[in-house]
Amino acid sequence: MNSFNEAYYTCDNGAAFAVSYDSSQPTNVTMTTSNDNNRHLLKRTPVTTGAEFASGGIKFWTDGQTVVVDGTQTPFRDCKLKPN
Repeated sequence: MNSFNEAYYTCDNGAAFAVSYDSSQPTNVTMTTSNDNNRHLLKRTPVTTGAEFASGGIKFWTDGQTVVVDGTQTPFRDCKLKPN
């Protein structure tokens, strides 16, 4: 299910989302959330560790293992990469 260009995450509260990357060194991602398939186009922002993408008050950050999502209508907490 996960691939180099897409990743699927499930969260403790039953929420889920997918992230589609635009390349192997992404500058943009599209995050599709489980609440009515809302889509958010997020642009890469500089951070000291990991990778962060943000736009319009929504932020997606990951270091490859930990994931943080802020600013969405549905809260995404304790999210993990969905196993294949």
